[in-house]
Amino acid sequence: MLTVNAAMFPGARFADVIDYARAHPGRLSYASIGPGTVTHLAMEELKATLGLDIVHVPYRGFPQASLDLAAGRCQLMFNIASAAAEHMAAGRLIGVAQTGAARMRLLPEVPTMQELSAPIAPFFGWSGLIAPAGFSEATAKRIAAVIRTAFATDPAARGGLDRVGSELLGTDPAELAELQDIEAARWNAVIARLGLRATE
Repeated sequence: MLTVNAAMFPGARFADVIDYARAHPGRLSYASIGPGTVTHLAMEELKATLGLDIVHVPYRGFPQASLDLAAGRCQLMFNIASAAAEHMAAGRLIGVAQTGAARMRLLPEVPTMQELSAPIAPFFGWSGLIAPAGFSEATAKRIAAVIRTAFATDPAARGGLDRVGSELLGTDPAELAELQDIEAARWNAVIARLGLRATE
């Protein structure tokens, strides 16, 4: 979700943040978890689409980036719910828009970017269990079956996802391979269209 510093944008909505950025080019900075990550590429796509001038400040992970965002050292960030939720509950951060196609169960009060007519397709951060090249396909399928059973039958497993604002996309090696291909195509196209380099 797009999170903003609450002291900088008290009671802010998505439109307020965009209006401020347009009126004050170069004054705002956004955190990412590093060049080439979805937190960087998505903001660059949004900036290019809306004609915004916002400075990129890369970090090495969500915790430090969220801390600095809450402290006001940067003003906005595409964040993950698990890193933002505590700061949001304490009033240090405001979630102004979720980036998925539907609202999260963890933070149902935050609208999606689609609901707000933001000119960027839905996106999300994702994690997968990866094995070295040459790993046995049969073993991979057995591991996937165990994980699938755990999430289907163990309330604690599903509850763990809900507590951090995550959702299960699939538990099959072929599904993960397809997701990787789709994500690579999307973000490689953004990199090429915007002419981004690893140092940006």
